[in-house]
Amino acid sequence: SSGINAEYGDIQFMGYSPLGKRDLLEHQNVKNVAVKYGITPSQVLLKWGLQKGAVVIPRSSCPERNVENALSWTDGIELKSEDMDTLDQLNDDHRYCWNPELL
Repeated sequence: SSGINAEYGDIQFMGYSPLGKRDLLEHQNVKNVAVKYGITPSQVLLKWGLQKGAVVIPRSSCPERNVENALSWTDGIELKSEDMDTLDQLNDDHRYCWNPELL
């Protein structure tokens, strides 16, 4: 999917807090995909968001993690459709920040 939603005037979706609150990084399905590709769980989640067409903005106070996260855009690895489907199944409609439906 492109991440653009024409129903709402071509709005670009942004993955605010795309790594969750560590719970997603610890999820076994995310870890399994990371091992399969030889990347970190955070890179898996960032790639998932990017491949869904969202703008993802991770943050870390650790410079090494910032570099590691940035590699998600340039390492040439693309998650296969079956792995994207596995990650899609993680959705439980939990919001890690504010709820946009309350705006």
